[in-house]
Amino acid sequence: MFCPKCGKEIPDEATFCSYCGTKIKEGTASATPETQPIPVPPTYVKPAHDYHTMAVLALIFSVLGGWIGLILAIIGLIHSEDEDDRKMFWISLGIFGAWVLFYIIAVIVTTSRAGIAVFFGF
Repeated sequence: MFCPKCGKEIPDEATFCSYCGTKIKEGTASATPETQPIPVPPTYVKPAHDYHTMAVLALIFSVLGGWIGLILAIIGLIHSEDEDDRKMFWISLGIFGAWVLFYIIAVIVTTSRAGIAVFFGF
């Protein structure tokens, strides 16, 4: 049987609980321990926004050389807290920067006379 106060298992013929000292009256001890539900304090969980899809789209649009990739990367860097997503946004910005640099070099090469000669191998 079990002590009605502390819930410890005690011998069936016990008159006192050997753990807490409670006097056991006939019929007060139970065959199974009585369990009280433990109250769980409510916790606030901040809703997580998933920026992983935006990070992937920023990568795709940056690779394609689009301004949408730049915009998505900037928005993602401002709002995302996940380190992996932030890395993808930084990579997107780097790829977009590489495209801008490529466009600038292409314009310089194709608009200068020496650049045209070098470009076409004259």
